[in-house]
Amino acid sequence: MDTLTYVMNWSQSSQLSNENYEVIENEMLTDADFKGLTVSGALFSLTTFRNVTFRGSVFFASKIENCTFVNCNFIDCSFQFSSIIHSLFRRCSFEQSRWELSTISDGCLIDCQLDYKTSFILDQEPNQISASGKGGGESLKAA
Repeated sequence: MDTLTYVMNWSQSSQLSNENYEVIENEMLTDADFKGLTVSGALFSLTTFRNVTFRGSVFFASKIENCTFVNCNFIDCSFQFSSIIHSLFRRCSFEQSRWELSTISDGCLIDCQLDYKTSFILDQEPNQISASGKGGGESLKAA
């Protein structure tokens, strides 16, 4: 099974923080399609993802903060013990997502397609999304 550090070849530039996260900061990832990827114990900060698809991927015990996702797809992904904080999602989609003890907070979602479980998770924390059109894969616009 591939891990994000293997696929993105971070072995030369990664660092460990005091919390034992692998830190990936100020990077840009574009035009990628990851299938069956496992992201474990990573901290993504100030990173931009553009035209990236995560298919059947697992985000385990990871933290994503102050990141930007543009035209990204999360298809059949599992978020376990992870948090997404202060991040922007523009024209992204979440399909068949599973959220286990994971959160999205203080995020901004613009023109995104969301499944029911992701909509429910977004409702649990403060996020900038409109009240109309939630759930069932309908489009959301920022408030």
